[in-house]
Amino acid sequence: ITASNLSNGDFSGASFRDAELDSARLTGGRFARADFTDASLRRTDIRGADLSDARGLTQGQINQACGDGSTRLPSRLTAQTCRGGSRIVRAAPAAPIPPVPPVPPRRNLVLASD
Repeated sequence: ITASNLSNGDFSGASFRDAELDSARLTGGRFARADFTDASLRRTDIRGADLSDARGLTQGQINQACGDGSTRLPSRLTAQTCRGGSRIVRAAPAAPIPPVPPVPPRRNLVLASD
């Protein structure tokens, strides 16, 4: 789910266990009872997200994410504010171009003559 835009979604009860949410946007989302055990949150934008009832979150995960004053976290965790600068957002790769079909073999026709 790397670099996905999940803004303003309701992901209550969802499992993000072992998910790679690096550079994803979770802004304004609701994550009640969502499981973030061992999820990667590097450069993840959690500004305005409600993670207050999320499960499996650690301070280490939150330290790698980008939050603000409107980010709601479980009481034991605190979010880092976003720093200025650019963010790397990767677009999905273009669909591969299908290969050109092979040219059928030439037929050598032999005409029998009397």
